[in-house]
Amino acid sequence: MKDYLKQHSIVYRQPAKFPEDGAAIGNRYFAGLVWSDKGNYSAVLAKDDVGDHRAQPFEVARMGYTHEKVLELLKNGDKDFIRMAYEEGPDNPDAFQGVPYPYKGHRVHSWAPYPIPKVAAWFTLDTANYKFIEQRLALENATVTTKYEGLEIKSLVPANCNVFVTDIKTDEAAEFTAILHRHADPGMEGVAPEFSMKDGVAVFTYPFPDGFAYSMAFKVEGGEYALDEANATIHFKADTTARILASVASSYDTEDTVSEAIALLSKVDEALGKHEAYWDEFWAGSRVQLTDKYLENMWYASLYQAAVGNSPNFSGGFAGPFWVHEPVAWNNDIHEVNEAYKNYGLQAAGHPELTDGYLASYYNMIPYVRETTKKFYGFDALRFPHTSGYKGEERETWPLNFKYQYMQSSSGLIAQVMWDQYLFTQDKEELKNRIYPIIAGSADFYANYMQKEEDGKYHIFPTFSPEQWASIYCRDAAIDLAMARCTLRAAIESAKILGVDAEKAAVWQEVLDNFCAYPRDEKGYIEFDKDDRSYAFGHDSIMYAVHPAQEYDEADEDAWRDALDMSIKRVGINDNAAFSKTHLAVDALWLGLPELGYNLIYDTAVTSYMKPNGFGSIGDVYEGKGHISNLKHYPEDFVWEAGNVYDKREVFSVINPHAKDSIELDFTVGGMLLFVNEMLLQSQKGLIRVFRGLPEHQDAAFDGLLARGGVKVSSEHKNGKIGYVKLKAIADTTVSLENPYAGEEIMINGEAVESDAILTFSMKKGEEIILAKASGAVMEADFGYQGEAEPRKVFRTLVQPLGKGARNGKINGEMQKNADTAEIWLGKPAE
Repeated sequence: MKDYLKQHSIVYRQPAKFPEDGAAIGNRYFAGLVWSDKGNYSAVLAKDDVGDHRAQPFEVARMGYTHEKVLELLKNGDKDFIRMAYEEGPDNPDAFQGVPYPYKGHRVHSWAPYPIPKVAAWFTLDTANYKFIEQRLALENATVTTKYEGLEIKSLVPANCNVFVTDIKTDEAAEFTAILHRHADPGMEGVAPEFSMKDGVAVFTYPFPDGFAYSMAFKVEGGEYALDEANATIHFKADTTARILASVASSYDTEDTVSEAIALLSKVDEALGKHEAYWDEFWAGSRVQLTDKYLENMWYASLYQAAVGNSPNFSGGFAGPFWVHEPVAWNNDIHEVNEAYKNYGLQAAGHPELTDGYLASYYNMIPYVRETTKKFYGFDALRFPHTSGYKGEERETWPLNFKYQYMQSSSGLIAQVMWDQYLFTQDKEELKNRIYPIIAGSADFYANYMQKEEDGKYHIFPTFSPEQWASIYCRDAAIDLAMARCTLRAAIESAKILGVDAEKAAVWQEVLDNFCAYPRDEKGYIEFDKDDRSYAFGHDSIMYAVHPAQEYDEADEDAWRDALDMSIKRVGINDNAAFSKTHLAVDALWLGLPELGYNLIYDTAVTSYMKPNGFGSIGDVYEGKGHISNLKHYPEDFVWEAGNVYDKREVFSVINPHAKDSIELDFTVGGMLLFVNEMLLQSQKGLIRVFRGLPEHQDAAFDGLLARGGVKVSSEHKNGKIGYVKLKAIADTTVSLENPYAGEEIMINGEAVESDAILTFSMKKGEEIILAKASGAVMEADFGYQGEAEPRKVFRTLVQPLGKGARNGKINGEMQKNADTAEIWLGKPAE
């Protein structure tokens, strides 16, 4: 497998000029990006818990309102209250309700006041005098190797040791300056890093106003060096080799952060000795092989990003540890839609452990969220905020964002990921200890919040469908109904599995039995009750009834295909919500439209948001700085000579090749990973299907993908034929498989059996079942090294008709004009 992964190394022919274009490394707790700052070797280093964790007090965030008061204001048509939801606020308010605004002179999103940057330090090594040759990110062992003439630099973060290790090798003795830098945040008035020297190690400690602190230790091994203590700068002379170490420890780890940071430096050699084995074990978990090598690479690159950046302890925020600008966009808060989306593809990829931080964060929020739900809504339940810090405090604190208090899909989105975690793993202990408390509390919220009306059905009001501005304080938003239904169903089923809460389950069942229908008009499904179809979508919220909720009737599949078509047109080419594009493509796969899904993933997702390093970016799309371009408009200032996502198979996005300022992991880790998973293996609604989402022109194979029901699945599709299907149970389970050989004689574990359309297996943990046609030999995929392929000198034009629906009514005419003719180029730029 290690040899196979070498084909997917991310190779830079020219140095990345911006950190967000850099190479990602990390060990889930401590991560960073490596790039070139004016020719100097640079890295941004981040830890999962480093940041400003303060939040506004409950009364400030809720503006003194309660749910009862809000209902009264809406009933009376209070114009001032309703107007507050629609008007935009000032760019730079100096204060909010007596609480100082911390970022004077800086434009941040209005749900400030406090960001969660996660940046621990910036590292720079002066290499500007060396001629750059190549930089290679090796996915197989999370190592970045940068070659210059006469100089090689290798960087990594060892598994289970929070130290950034940089090895330097020169042809001859050379002098260098290494800088570890952390400025004082503009919102931290009067607080700055404290520098010191202890036991030959440079240390700085960064205290926060709420008592949180972290320390970074910094030293050089090999050669002579001198420390500029005031600036945390080391001047050193390397004979031919040297090693630079930078560690980080926070008060979440220990009270004595200085001693812990220093102690970590002594553990590096032991950690490095186990590093390769850690990554060998990780990559042995699952693998895929596709005819489309671009999508294959994106699967590996996306899984890698999660493997280095998804903390076991904390949900990571919009971009996990990869924000590189401060103040950070969206403050890197925990946004429920985006956080959920980042986790959708991880379980099926065979790595449910990568969702641990998501589960841990929301489980730890329960006490505070239960308290604030009772204060605001007046009943005992869990209404998780739309956006929150680690404690569960509401971060949408400005008056104009009070409407987000009524984005009532939030608890359901969180509960659904938790329920999927159980469905994939069948881990009853985790269900009991961490998952069920969240699902049950969320079900309690919907059962109390929804009201039975004169038609005898339960309805939801008021609510606000995510970023559909016309839906503010609406009734029966489709996404809310979908997430409430799947939450209630999950709560009922999990209570039965655990043998608890029979009385509560009866209440949940009564609500579910009398649930209102999704809103419709004469043309089909609509976004919310009385939606007039006149506005462009901000999110594809209607389709959440399909994925992830699985709360749709397959007998009504044509109507849901119509809803998908409407969503494609109303979202348009550029909605600035990147994950909506991959989501639409996944919905197409789930609705049995693989060719449409394949076209959508390229026409809307890859072209609009994919960066050459495998990240999704939305930074400058609206402003036109990352404008749509065809080959003749190849940008002169493009960062890389060959902009490649994988070695000798170069790719760049013509629409947004060089967007800056933002990285969206929900698009890459969630979207691209999820899409490839669902092409190969689907397991929604209690039925496992192989290759249902694979276009006819593609061949593929996979090994170790995980299906709901707790089985690892392997299979191969070649020349239009499925060679075999292998199931391996990771727990005692019963699963149903759609028989790919229905109507033909089949072999199960070598024995001929009757062939039914649906095959059901009761399996014990560790048991394997191999299914194949009786008439043919079992084909198994070869995951060996396939050699360096030639660049694919082909073009792919947009083939899927796209709507003009730019978000919030904005339209860039030139962008749309170019979108209709844009080409994705796969291969080295023409001479």
